[in-house]
Amino acid sequence: MSINWNNIRAIEGQREGFEELVCQLAGQEKITGQNSFVRVGTPDGGKECFWELKSGKIHCWQAKFFISSLTNDQWKQVNKSVIDTIDNHPNLQTYYIAIPVNRPDGKARGKSMLQKWKDHVAEWKKYAASKKMKVSFKYWGKHELETRLRKPENEGLIYYFFNETELTDQWFDTKNQESIDALGGRYTPELNFDLPFLLFHDGFTRDQKFSDQINSHYEAVLEKRRRAYLRAKQKELEEKTSSLDKTIEAFRKVYENIDFSGVDPIPFDAIRRELKCVDEAAREISGQLYEWQEESENAKKEKGDRVDYYSPPNNNELHELRELSSAIDDFYTFLDSEVCTLANDPYLIVVGPAGIGKSHALADIVSGRKSNNQTSLLLLGENFSTNEMPWTQILRNQLRFDGNEDTLLGALNAKAESQQSRIIIVIDALNEGNGRRVWPKKLKSFIRSFHRFPWLGLIVSIRDSFEDLIAPESEIDNSIASRIYHPGFEGLEYEASIHFFIHYDIIPPGSPLLHPEFQNPLFLKLFCEGLKKRGLKQVPDGYQGISAIIENYLEGVEEKLAQPDELDYDIKLKLLRKAVDGILVKMVEDGEDHLPYETGEEIAHDTFSGKCGSDDKQYLKRLISEGVINEDLYWKERNHYDGIHFAYQRFQDHLIVSALLDKYLDPSDPNKSFKSGPLRELLKDESEASFNKNLIEALSVQVPERVGKELHEIAPFAANYYATASAFIDGLMWRRTDTIGEGSRKYVNEVLARNGNLFYQFLEMSISMATKPDFYFNADRQHKFLYQQSLAKRDAWWTTWLQDKYGEHSGYNSVKSLINWAWSKDSRAEVSDESARLAGVMLTWFLTSSNRYLRDAATKALVCLLQNRVTVLVKVLQQFEGVNDPYVSERLYAVAYGCALRTQDQKSLVPLSNYIYKTIFDTEQVYPHILLRDYARGVIEYAIHLDLKLNVEVERIRPPYKSDFPDKLPTNEEIDAKYKPKGEEGNHGRDQWGATAILSSMTTEYGRGTGGYGDFGRYTFQSALSNWEVDYDGLSNYGVQRIFELGYDPEVFTDFDSRQGSGRESANKERIGKKYQWIVFYEILARVSDNCKMHDEGSYSWSKAKKYAKYNGPWRPYVRDIDPSIIVKTTQKESSIENVEDLPWWVPYKYENWKEGAETWKRRFDDFPPIQELMTVTDSEGVEWLNLNMHPDWREPKKLGEDRWDANGKRIWYDIGSWLVESKELRKMLKVDHADNAWRSWSPDVSNRYEVFSREHYWSPASLFFQLTPYHGGDALQSELEDQERKQIAMAHNTAMYFLWEEEFDCSKEESISYYKPSPLFAIGLKPAQKEGEYLNDQGEIVCLDPSVYEKGPACLLMRKDHVQKILKESGLCLVWVIQGEKQILGNNYNEQPRFDHAVGGLYHMDVKGIIKGEMHSYIRDYDKADDK
Repeated sequence: MSINWNNIRAIEGQREGFEELVCQLAGQEKITGQNSFVRVGTPDGGKECFWELKSGKIHCWQAKFFISSLTNDQWKQVNKSVIDTIDNHPNLQTYYIAIPVNRPDGKARGKSMLQKWKDHVAEWKKYAASKKMKVSFKYWGKHELETRLRKPENEGLIYYFFNETELTDQWFDTKNQESIDALGGRYTPELNFDLPFLLFHDGFTRDQKFSDQINSHYEAVLEKRRRAYLRAKQKELEEKTSSLDKTIEAFRKVYENIDFSGVDPIPFDAIRRELKCVDEAAREISGQLYEWQEESENAKKEKGDRVDYYSPPNNNELHELRELSSAIDDFYTFLDSEVCTLANDPYLIVVGPAGIGKSHALADIVSGRKSNNQTSLLLLGENFSTNEMPWTQILRNQLRFDGNEDTLLGALNAKAESQQSRIIIVIDALNEGNGRRVWPKKLKSFIRSFHRFPWLGLIVSIRDSFEDLIAPESEIDNSIASRIYHPGFEGLEYEASIHFFIHYDIIPPGSPLLHPEFQNPLFLKLFCEGLKKRGLKQVPDGYQGISAIIENYLEGVEEKLAQPDELDYDIKLKLLRKAVDGILVKMVEDGEDHLPYETGEEIAHDTFSGKCGSDDKQYLKRLISEGVINEDLYWKERNHYDGIHFAYQRFQDHLIVSALLDKYLDPSDPNKSFKSGPLRELLKDESEASFNKNLIEALSVQVPERVGKELHEIAPFAANYYATASAFIDGLMWRRTDTIGEGSRKYVNEVLARNGNLFYQFLEMSISMATKPDFYFNADRQHKFLYQQSLAKRDAWWTTWLQDKYGEHSGYNSVKSLINWAWSKDSRAEVSDESARLAGVMLTWFLTSSNRYLRDAATKALVCLLQNRVTVLVKVLQQFEGVNDPYVSERLYAVAYGCALRTQDQKSLVPLSNYIYKTIFDTEQVYPHILLRDYARGVIEYAIHLDLKLNVEVERIRPPYKSDFPDKLPTNEEIDAKYKPKGEEGNHGRDQWGATAILSSMTTEYGRGTGGYGDFGRYTFQSALSNWEVDYDGLSNYGVQRIFELGYDPEVFTDFDSRQGSGRESANKERIGKKYQWIVFYEILARVSDNCKMHDEGSYSWSKAKKYAKYNGPWRPYVRDIDPSIIVKTTQKESSIENVEDLPWWVPYKYENWKEGAETWKRRFDDFPPIQELMTVTDSEGVEWLNLNMHPDWREPKKLGEDRWDANGKRIWYDIGSWLVESKELRKMLKVDHADNAWRSWSPDVSNRYEVFSREHYWSPASLFFQLTPYHGGDALQSELEDQERKQIAMAHNTAMYFLWEEEFDCSKEESISYYKPSPLFAIGLKPAQKEGEYLNDQGEIVCLDPSVYEKGPACLLMRKDHVQKILKESGLCLVWVIQGEKQILGNNYNEQPRFDHAVGGLYHMDVKGIIKGEMHSYIRDYDKADDK
């Protein structure tokens, strides 16, 4: 190919194209001692790129796209570049100047270009010498450049840079679109679903996303080390700690010198090596601490002292070191992942069964890369249609490329390098077309052809049945290409099914569909299309459901094939259906799940031949292309042959069974049908039944529909087979509800209940179907079974089974699925009230759990599900009347309170309130549980607040209540005699340890002498009861007595309890004994609050002058544990703008002036973020909002691995607060001398109130207690603003308050939940919206919100400007902002920081017209000067 420099490819422009070419050629140069190649951005400082040598010297290249002899101006440009480079690089050794012009030495007028070059070189060398540098200069002209380009390995460079028509972005788009169009239904972008396994693509890209991933692991290790303070035995650990820190420094030195961009190999082995050193050093310290811990325990045992297993020595240090080890393990896992493997070796084989979604995934990767400006090329295996070599077919037939594979790959590599982004070649389905003949023995060399082109990657996909033929692992191992198996929707079946149902406008079922078949995306798509085509909005049950889908699918294909432009036949002949039946019958006769290809072809040919108008006679191939039949490879005695089977295993199983039953089942004597013949053969023995499990599952569905009896009833010899039982369980979800009954129940009791694995498998399935009203084993059936059992008996099997069903490492299960289904932003309006009731019943039984994550999540799920179905909630409450587990009762009333506060149907609170009043309060004694009473009362108080007409006596719902109180409390001796284990039976690991754990945990500070208390006994039990005049030591003993009275049996629970966490940090999975401790704790608190005196604030049992107060509720003393009125798990609050990827709309300013020196930067005033742009903001719809309270900050981006507090990083922050004041007070405020930033003392102190639930604010007894009591904050009271002389200037109303929910025992939240709310004055006339942090006016419009609840950015209180103006007009008040801010240098290196403060302050106000006035002032205080400036 000729090289015409006038036609060089433009990259932005031809100059940039030439510069890119020079960089690529320079990168190929072999220089002695070369170390790293660096490209230079704009401005280039006189160079495009350079090689750095190991000696530190550099070789630089400068490219000038001049295509004729240089003019004087052009020589000046070259000269400037040379001088700039010499000035900027004292280590310059060689300077290359690339110009695509030869240097003629002709004797024309004046000097020749060659002579001018020599003259300039002499000048440059002289200039370099004046800088004490010795630099050589080399010219890369047309000849030098073309000599390099003509090397065989650079054919691709020539093709790319001098062929403008091919390999353009448009060329790639066209080729890819052709492939995507050919995929047809295999790629449906509308059905995209995020699959975790696709994260492997980040390794291919090696972009910022990849760097962020690996850097996050690195930063986590460093941060965990910093947090491991190792306070204990510092001297003894000094040597080991020093060793750990040395390994950290060595780790940093290696890691922070790695360039993760580009394509140079990342030294993962070096990272692993250094990480291992850190890990070993940390484990050395842990080992020493554990050794000391064991020595301490042994010493106590020898002395006969009590061993505190809850707070052993060095517990905090060991916890911190475990956190470090965990971060290291996470890093190891990431380093071993496909992401990192593909970062260095971007060659991948994706394997999976038919229909699993391989084509969709690869097409989606290509489409996604295009949207991210990344280049890919998608080819399809079906287009490899001849026996020619793969590259021949790609180059000639598919791309029509004029060149060989090296030219193509070289050109692609050049394009990729010019973009500094890998190009990925994707070939989908190597097994299709003529792939089984083309690729075997050739794929390995094909992949290797990419290895020489570092900017290229390759992904191919293969159906799993062809893997051994095309890509056997023995031949193509991980050194050639990585291999990933596509999991489909495994583990995400429910989420995926909901995604598909919504797309196809199908009502999601009341229970999640969990069958493994839903792991297959193509099956799920077919399932939905089948329902939609039949006009079904819901999933039918039983075989009628499956058969409907099968028939509809076949009818759809039949309609298509019968068309004149297809096979062209009379649709009434149902040729497709006949062909399918023929293949099925043959499979049944042969006893196989597949047929040889030739046999299938004969059946198809015999069926269609002579009846079609089309010339296309490849009938079986048409069935394969339509997805009815799959073609696969089968093996027999090391030989393979082509075979066929139905595309979806479940369809085939049911079709085969249907055919078998049609032929061999005698409905009048079904038992006889299973005594001999083909049906008996399926169940001949345990082994055969296991082999035929899929068919047996289909039998367990279809037999009851045909004969009204269970499979095990007509084949009793197989009833106890594990495969039969398992098939019975799995088949339940597909069965018609009227076929499940007494025979099914009997089988569960007599067979499944006797095998723990089978019973819990059945339980999983029953829970997944619990919300179906007509399902025999639905929630009502389970409720009946669970309700009648004692607390202890139920906890022994049910509660212990629930323990691992939610939270970290809980896997995929029906319990979690049901909770997640209900705990959703979706209202589930499509679900019937009856299904909702059943879901409510099932979720309520999850409340028995001692796993706080599960119990709290189930609580929130119930609130979400029932908040707008209060009548259903009442039915659930009625169903659980008298339940013997207070854990259930208490939380069910928490749910009632949450629903009451959140419901949009407030009239429904009347029957709810009346029911609660009658059940809880209109009794002789009120249920003794301090939290349950609070929730129950809250519902009625809220209804009263809404002015609803109730049939209640208000005095009876408010404390004090009536309950019994023990006349005598048991002594330590009495408790020990009755419950303390004898001898060593109570030691950890022995049968009675559960009792020891309770006795130890319940011990108060001095309940058994000095020290030796339990965390629960002292910090929970004693802490709460010390607010009353009671003997909390004696009550602790009474509590122990009550625990055993509830039924706690250490023989039953010790094994389970000993496997649970302990101590204050293990608030998630608790012992059954701990569950009973909580129950009696809240019970005793209730009885104490009814019968004992409560100390007033500041007056306790040791006070001389005792004062008493009336108990009003569990907000004082605070003993609440979950806020049922909020359903978010976390907020998006992020104060530092640097951590927000996209600027929040309410903080529309990005600060970037970080490069100035610290002193200059800190003194500058004119670069503070413009305050008025933050005070008034506009949303996407053009609505103006006022920012009433916010604390944004802007921080200098942290360098990799840097400890912010050691780095002296820059920070700017603002404190934006506001008041409502009278106009005369505003005038006084404006007159105050602000020379010393007197406004600083006026910054609003926004109260946060953790004791009050989110939706209790403004109206509830708890909220009013804190609003109106100065001692407790007086949230609704005015604040006094004073001048410098302490004279009152104004009595101001705050505009904001801060909701903060950080309750440690509430595990429904991922972190503390906090956001701004309007102050009581500003909240008048507003009501909370369904979404947290949003408030509506009387027109139902959002006029107040904290956007950080749902959007990333700083927390703030925004109020619509027109609404504020309305308030100001009606009240006659003025809105005043007090602004404070500062520039800071963060860090511990105080000696290196500027010795002055720079604060800013301002006073702004707005009138009723919406005009804002005010200004900011600067305040610099110099430490070294006597006077402030």
